[in-house]
Amino acid sequence: RVSVSSNGFLSIGINSGAAPGNDVIPGPEGPPRMIAGFWTDLNPRAAGGGKVYEWADVAGGRYIIEFDGVEHYSDTDDGPPETFQIILTPAFGGEAVIQYGEVSDTGTCSVGIENETETIGIQYQAFGEINAAAGGVFAGRVIKFTTVPPDGVIAVGDPTTGPSSMMVSARPNPFRGQTAIRYHM
Repeated sequence: RVSVSSNGFLSIGINSGAAPGNDVIPGPEGPPRMIAGFWTDLNPRAAGGGKVYEWADVAGGRYIIEFDGVEHYSDTDDGPPETFQIILTPAFGGEAVIQYGEVSDTGTCSVGIENETETIGIQYQAFGEINAAAGGVFAGRVIKFTTVPPDGVIAVGDPTTGPSSMMVSARPNPFRGQTAIRYHM
């Protein structure tokens, strides 16, 4: 089961009510098991249009939620529109992909995922501040959250005994020729 909020996020399982505003990820402001594609105060009922669609692609093993031209809440009822999709692929190990079409105002949104206890998560962006390891949200950007490591990565040790949190950054990003990878556990 998936609960979809008009405010640009979804959560795995049944959750009632929408978080009225966004916050940092992870954190207690939103629902548990949240996938925030563009978590901000969106208004699918605005006079200017905008819709939220869903499609269960059973043959392709994916579930797609699309926010198409959904406007931000504003006093004049004509806030800037946002278009993005959140694609869940349980058939491929539980990946979540966020694709951005039209991006108007990222200064108030939060993007990321968090676990069921709202204590572990990945914050890609919040309130215009971009994670040092991220590239920002803009039209054409695709963000993939997965548990499958990329080719060439070798896991060492027991993953169940790893750190509870870890920060990784690469500078410069993007890079050409060489980069420095720093980490903090």
